[in-house]
Amino acid sequence: MELLLELINTFVYFLCVISIGELFLNYRRKELKYEKGMLFAIACVSVIALIYFDAVLKIMVHIVSITAVGKVWFKESWKSILGLYFGSAAVLSMLSKLFDVISTEIISLLKIVEADNIVRIISLCFILLVIQVIGKYYKDKYEIGIKNIGAKYWLLFIIIMFFDSFVTIILGEFILDTLQVERRLIVVFSYWCVVIGLLIQLVLLINMLVTRNVHKENEKLAKQFLESQNEHYQYLEKREYETKKFRHDIKNHLLLLENLINTGKYEDAEEYLSNINEKVSSFNNQISVNNGIADAILNRFYTEAKEIGITLKVSGHFPLECYITAYDICTVFSNLLSNAIRAESEAEGKIVEVHIKYIENKVLLTVENDYVNELNEVDGIFKTTKEDSLGHGYGLSNVRECVEKNGGYLSISTDNQHFKVMIMMMNENEEML
Repeated sequence: MELLLELINTFVYFLCVISIGELFLNYRRKELKYEKGMLFAIACVSVIALIYFDAVLKIMVHIVSITAVGKVWFKESWKSILGLYFGSAAVLSMLSKLFDVISTEIISLLKIVEADNIVRIISLCFILLVIQVIGKYYKDKYEIGIKNIGAKYWLLFIIIMFFDSFVTIILGEFILDTLQVERRLIVVFSYWCVVIGLLIQLVLLINMLVTRNVHKENEKLAKQFLESQNEHYQYLEKREYETKKFRHDIKNHLLLLENLINTGKYEDAEEYLSNINEKVSSFNNQISVNNGIADAILNRFYTEAKEIGITLKVSGHFPLECYITAYDICTVFSNLLSNAIRAESEAEGKIVEVHIKYIENKVLLTVENDYVNELNEVDGIFKTTKEDSLGHGYGLSNVRECVEKNGGYLSISTDNQHFKVMIMMMNENEEML
């Protein structure tokens, strides 16, 4: 019976750690067929080791088992998994002591003897419930989670969390457990008030750090949007300048064309007229996908690509009523096309392909290009390969955020030196939600 209770206790502890990783840190979960079975197997090995090993080995087994759970469940680096272990250990130790107190009181009222494991299981179930409720709130409100908070703020959070844990454990282990008074419930209630106050402090700190991080991310995206607009305005100014130049010379072109016809040089006249038509066509939009913002961006990149010998091949179009914001369309297309054309140029390729289509209320987008340089992939995220990394490397990250904001997903394939980005975004307005 004791072995079974210890196994349940360990398994629930694993679920608490996984919930912290998923809901607060936005760790990416692996798609495994038998993940729960693997967790149960790790829990069994951990419990057996904890029974037969000494104190030092028990600590090592605990670290190894939690780390193994992290690697089984998440697509993250060892560094991230170790961060999850130490962070969750501090949080769970503080919460465990808090809920151990109330669980002990419940057990004592029920007059159950030798119920240490039952107390821990009840406590961990309470903790799991709290983590789920608060975690889902944060995940729904702040999509980026607390994973991207700066290192110095993480350090501040960890220091405060460990001090709070220390205070909680000291009060619980060395004061509350040894204090015998007639009105014990009042003392327990006071202890709860202190610990809840510490928890509120941590929650407010997390809220402050995440809000600050969201503000920085929004500033970064706004800056990128303005830069993209500026580039587009420069492109329009260049086209306007070329149009004015052509208009200025059109009279001379017509006089020369008339002279060729009058002198019977019809082949030369035909060739000259063809050149004029080609020049006139260059002033019109080469690409139309039924969306003004996308048309403007695609035509700008079409011209830029053509200048370096690359063809931007576009197929498909947007729905007549598109509810995806201009900001998001600009962010997605500007980043993907900029990266694709640069990579295609480095690979000495000739074609970048863009496919757009929609199915009911979903917009599907695919961008394909060749690449030659080694990809810099860290924790499943592609980083910049530019030598000057300052200010770079946000492209795909910004695209992913815009896609997720629109209820979609982004996937990448890199087979045979061919880079392919596939995106799905929901095309819904507020009335449709």
